[in-house]
Amino acid sequence: MPYIKRIVKAGNTIEVKKYFSARFGKKDNGSRAQKENETNEKQKKVNENNAVEKLTWLINENFADGDYHIVLTYSDEKRPSADESAELLKKYLRKLRSEYRRQARSLNILP
Repeated sequence: MPYIKRIVKAGNTIEVKKYFSARFGKKDNGSRAQKENETNEKQKKVNENNAVEKLTWLINENFADGDYHIVLTYSDEKRPSADESAELLKKYLRKLRSEYRRQARSLNILP
């Protein structure tokens, strides 16, 4: 049985993966049956690994060295409600974008 070679280029990373598939070369009729049974644990693990792999590609594609990562948290005593925190985040991002534009203009990066 031949193997499948997958090459993924995401940002500065290149991932090469060789794997076998029982579906290789089979014709696809384009329709799927309705889900009848609960997903078994082995398939859940495969799905989880695929999700992690795709998220890794997405992060590698969209972030590079020199980018910033920030985590915004509240102490337990000062934690706002969901609506309040959404509004605070909105205000924070608005101020961040405004400051970015101001700095970019001062460096003649933006018109």
